[in-house]
Amino acid sequence: MQVNDKRVKNNTPFEFVGIGEVFCWEGKLWMRTRLCKVDGILCNTVNIVDGMLVYFENSDRVEKLNVELTIR
Repeated sequence: MQVNDKRVKNNTPFEFVGIGEVFCWEGKLWMRTRLCKVDGILCNTVNIVDGMLVYFENSDRVEKLNVELTIR
């Protein structure tokens, strides 16, 4: 996988990140997904490096990125 980072710093609430959009949080790259349940736990985000699924609240502040994600 290759990520071309065309970063425009834009600290925004998570609720304004669309499904499929990439953002940075605590120095890691994440992608918003549809809301799902894994082993009974709600998730709405995947770490694009290690695949870890997590849940973000709409009020959580993230750095929205303008990136091009290429999966090979």
